[in-house]
Amino acid sequence: MAKKKITISLDPERYGEIERLVAQGQADSVSGWLDEAAARRIAEIERSRRAVAWLVDRAKSGAEQAEWEQALAWAEEMDGRSEAGRRCA
Repeated sequence: MAKKKITISLDPERYGEIERLVAQGQADSVSGWLDEAAARRIAEIERSRRAVAWLVDRAKSGAEQAEWEQALAWAEEMDGRSEAGRRCA
């Protein structure tokens, strides 16, 4: 896939940490690390959007209280707020 060259500004300490990770071989390049971080954040936002849409559908369907609580627990897990969600991320 073709890449688009851009100019960004980062906190110097954060940039230094990324450079350190690259130097230690934990990332291929600063650009690669930032691209992966952006992809993860975009996926996180999309999971949250889908979870909210699912909850709205459940609420509209007249779900019982137990079903609503189960739906909320699932959404929190998918959103990474629960311990299980953090392990999946």
